[in-house]
Amino acid sequence: MYYGIGSGQLVGSSEQIRIPSLTAYGYNAWGGGQAEVDWLGLGGYSPMPGPLSAAAPGTPESAVRSPSEMIAAGDAFVRSRNPTLDAAPSDSEIIAPSAIIGGGYYDTKSPGKKQPSFTAHHGRANRAFVDGHLESEDMRKPFAASDAQLKRWNVDNEPHRNRLGD
Repeated sequence: MYYGIGSGQLVGSSEQIRIPSLTAYGYNAWGGGQAEVDWLGLGGYSPMPGPLSAAAPGTPESAVRSPSEMIAAGDAFVRSRNPTLDAAPSDSEIIAPSAIIGGGYYDTKSPGKKQPSFTAHHGRANRAFVDGHLESEDMRKPFAASDAQLKRWNVDNEPHRNRLGD
């Protein structure tokens, strides 16, 4: 089984994950790395870093070292060590442990934790994991970018702290 590029679901799976375009949900496409280099999320995989290619295969299920510890999808809030960017709504339906890696965020005069979408969610973000379980992340707590937090975004279950962009 493979995760299709950008789909968030297993190719050949009988289960359907409905995430319509332009919704409040995001997909962990790139993990905690850079899309063109690291291949750390579910949007594509290469055993060796290299340029993103149209021929890049989806992430094989076997590449996910710890399915119960890897975030697959969830509410479209990005995390950031920068308090102004932390909990900002993603503008690209990609979620990540960095506002820059996450493909972008809505740039407003108000920090993410002051946005209506954040307060409507009571400061929490639902996260679906590769193994299918759900967790509610308390986004009111500052994002410390600890190893325990960072490794949950990556197929190899490693933190890759050197790849954070903000």
